[in-house]
Amino acid sequence: MENMVNEKSISLMLPIFNCIHTIDATIESILSQNFKEFTLHILDNKSTDGTFERCKVYANLEERIKLERNYRNIGWGLNFNKAIKNMNGKYGCIIHGDDIYGVNFLRDNIEIAKKYPNALIFTKGKTFKNNPPLKNSSSKMFSQVIAKEKQDFLQRLLEKGNTYFCPTAFMSVNHWQGLIRQFNFREFGGGCDLDAWLRASENLQIVEIKGSANFFYRLSSKQISYFDKTNNSKSVFVKVLEYHLSKSKKHLLAIHQLNHLASSKLSISDKFYFLLKIFRAKGNYWLKIKTLLKLII
Repeated sequence: MENMVNEKSISLMLPIFNCIHTIDATIESILSQNFKEFTLHILDNKSTDGTFERCKVYANLEERIKLERNYRNIGWGLNFNKAIKNMNGKYGCIIHGDDIYGVNFLRDNIEIAKKYPNALIFTKGKTFKNNPPLKNSSSKMFSQVIAKEKQDFLQRLLEKGNTYFCPTAFMSVNHWQGLIRQFNFREFGGGCDLDAWLRASENLQIVEIKGSANFFYRLSSKQISYFDKTNNSKSVFVKVLEYHLSKSKKHLLAIHQLNHLASSKLSISDKFYFLLKIFRAKGNYWLKIKTLLKLII
């Protein structure tokens, strides 16, 4: 393969805490990448289960791994923001200590980044509980530009539901540190990544890599996003969308947007929340009825 960047300029940031049972699979999937020019920065948040010691073994054997340990547990949000601050080089990506990455993950992202230098790139992923289908990770890949403006991205989110609710996004370090800056975890909890992508979409193209999955998202009750999806309050996905739609030129309650939202996978409480909103919205009467029926059924 021809050299696609001239320097070892990819920062893979891995903020972790107590993931001793999954960290081996994550690190080994990164070391198995067919694109080799990267540095893996591990930010251990004062783990107590042996995770740091396990990562130290890898760091001693592999020069591409840089290991750092916080002197105290600073919380997951601050540790993720530290990952953004400590990125260097040309491109950056935050990965998880309980997820697995196919062998073409970096190669595919780099190829798309060359075509779209001002893009926020997502990789198609699959969820798994036990063993990820790694055999599907090497296949023909193609890309699709999803949106160029925030409003278009909001529309696609309403159509597809909770699709980009994950911090595994690839972009230039300049964009990470200049546009994202930090995750607003205090305001949005586990939805702070979606808020970050919506903020970035005001200035960047949103590009999705399609084809066979190169990213495998572990379903685990230990994940922040799992908690946010299963608690009894209004889901953070809806909270983030409500906040950003209220700031956009189109009103939050535009019927065509709610019509798309109705087909998304929402909890019962979220559906009833939007039922009340639809009654107050301006728009075609029969389209209101159609949307209401979708939400109820």
